[in-house]
Amino acid sequence: MEPQVQYAKTADGVSIAYWTMGQGDPPLIMGPQLGWSHISLELRVPDLVRWYERLASRRTVVRYDPRCQGLSDREVERIGETELTSDVEAVIQRLGRPQVDLLGCYGLGPPMVRVAAEHPDQVRKLVLCSTFLMGDRQYGSERTLAVRRLIDSDWDLFVDTYAHEGVAWSSRDAERAKAWAAYARRAVGPRDAALILDALAAIDWTPWLAKMRAPTLVLRSPVVAPGSDVRWADIPDVRLIDLRERHLLFENEAGRAAVEEFLTDGAQVAAADVRPTLSEPAARSQSHRTPGTPAGTIEPSIRYARTTDGVRIAYWTLGEGRSLLITPPMSFSHLTLEWQYAPLRQWYMSLTRSRRVVRFDPRNNGLSDRGVTDVEQAAQVRDIEAVVAELAVDSFDLIGFDQPSIPALQLAASRPSMIQKLVIVAPALGGSDWKDETPQLALGAISEIDYEMFLQTWAHAAVGWTSQEARAWARFVAASITADDMQAWWSAASRFDVRPQLRDISAETLVVHPPHRLLREEKSIGLARELASTLRNAKLRPFPNARGGYFESAEIVESIADFLGIEAKIRPRSDHLASGTAVILFADIADSTALTERLGDAAFRERARELDGALRSAIRDHDGTPIEGKLLGDGVLATFASAREAIAAARACVACGDSAGLPLHLGIHAGDVIREDDNVFGGAVNIASRIADASAPGEVLVSQTVRDLARTSAGVSFEDRGERDLKGVGEPVRVFAVASE
Repeated sequence: MEPQVQYAKTADGVSIAYWTMGQGDPPLIMGPQLGWSHISLELRVPDLVRWYERLASRRTVVRYDPRCQGLSDREVERIGETELTSDVEAVIQRLGRPQVDLLGCYGLGPPMVRVAAEHPDQVRKLVLCSTFLMGDRQYGSERTLAVRRLIDSDWDLFVDTYAHEGVAWSSRDAERAKAWAAYARRAVGPRDAALILDALAAIDWTPWLAKMRAPTLVLRSPVVAPGSDVRWADIPDVRLIDLRERHLLFENEAGRAAVEEFLTDGAQVAAADVRPTLSEPAARSQSHRTPGTPAGTIEPSIRYARTTDGVRIAYWTLGEGRSLLITPPMSFSHLTLEWQYAPLRQWYMSLTRSRRVVRFDPRNNGLSDRGVTDVEQAAQVRDIEAVVAELAVDSFDLIGFDQPSIPALQLAASRPSMIQKLVIVAPALGGSDWKDETPQLALGAISEIDYEMFLQTWAHAAVGWTSQEARAWARFVAASITADDMQAWWSAASRFDVRPQLRDISAETLVVHPPHRLLREEKSIGLARELASTLRNAKLRPFPNARGGYFESAEIVESIADFLGIEAKIRPRSDHLASGTAVILFADIADSTALTERLGDAAFRERARELDGALRSAIRDHDGTPIEGKLLGDGVLATFASAREAIAAARACVACGDSAGLPLHLGIHAGDVIREDDNVFGGAVNIASRIADASAPGEVLVSQTVRDLARTSAGVSFEDRGERDLKGVGEPVRVFAVASE
């Protein structure tokens, strides 16, 4: 059920609508997140709701409609600086809390600057995103004034234009722009929209900056007109972050992470075990998707268990059958973020064919309570016990990875009758095993000096992926655990030791030994042998040639599945794929030479590297295989088993290129390929490349072969572009453009 709408009364008698979600101090009061405001209608935006729920999992979140918008009083007599400020003040007074945090975006962010300046004892922290300070510079350009004048002549045309130009959504995304326009028409009327824009254009908020005392985070984005926000340095305690993308805040991963980290410091956890109001329908429908998760993928809803020492532990369950509990497979844990990683998500989904899969965030990780001081081995066991208690089962199976396998082993020893089968991958037995390992000692020293450097170093040393994937893993860990919590865990882990309990484990156990990059091979295989030989009923399976994450190795996954009696196959990596027929996608940056000259070589290469990672992620999310060994310079090559998935991936790549400001040429063909190491070869590959060359920037061209394969299944239409003479291809090739529906 939706949160209950309440009302606060301003000093000039205007009723301001607001709702609250979650519990915990200080409350976070948020202004409009979609440009215009309607606190009821915006709850139909799943990604926005998920962010509200995540924020509300550890504090009270408050959203209000400013005057003349949404459910608040409309067509008031006056809107100005004082009136917009009084809207926020009314909500603060109605809450009656000693301190609040404020988060404002776009045109309704500046009033929170004045509130923070005039009420320094009540405002603990302030976050501003895509916010301007000088209204005449934001709204005074000829272009903006021309759009504003549309209100007086054609309201519908104004809303449609504003949907594409004023709200930072790509004009190419017609469906989203259409949906936003429909939302805006219900959020505000033409008379009030004109009044609001004219008022904002006349206000200069800069005199309030020097009077502020609250620590302030400012997220600057390309939405703000140049020169309208140049005075942020006047705030005594300010942190500035530039967001390169024009996404809305709740869609911007870097922005969300920065906000959550900034606000979490010093916030108290809710005293009662109350989940956000919106989580109940989410749990029933299981229909929400995290950005980066392909459409049609069921994302499990987050639930909470409470440990005996009062810590809230986030977990999810998915599937039916015997319960299978899994500890963090990537060392640290964030249930929502890890779901975006296609190989891990696919492994989880494969296990649900015959099992009820359970994943949890340990204390100080992900969506569970942060800042917990007790992180010793026994406390880590309590986290698992709390989740098991919520499952209400007599027995279950358990998979433990790396360091998190230590509390898993202790649980198996203390609850021998409950765990029937136990899998331990890359076992750790105690902190003393690491004390003489040079990489671990060096990493520990770095973590105390520079957390970001520590994460980057650890990612490249421990994961052994490509540099792009290592950076992604470092970002994942940074979002999963704070620097202080990492230090506490690192110190506690050095004291872990499960050896005294090993002989109490009676469960049938599979010990999996893959290569370990932070331990010498003789040390890591020695730990695996020690564990297997100490347990009563264990067998050891070494996998010396396993690559990537543990869950990405077909050999490891199939071994675990066989042991548990599950039919769980994963898509093998490109080096295991056989030659044969494939659908081939080429994506290449359009006019890269001119872009390099305009941006500069260093800036272009950095932007291209970021785009490369986004493209490969989009390809994997649509069940494709990026070809790692192919050197394309400014593009990527991928293969698919399905023409439908290849087209969906290509359209996702178009969006990635547009977001990065690097439009793409895209071409798709299907035919026989030869795979050797990490490369693919053959005439079909050349044709796909030449089709990409023939496409316009942002256009997806496909061969007739692909069009015939996908015409009834891809859910798109095609425009015949006729036959083309392609370089290196003996006969003309008929091509079709994927229509931008």
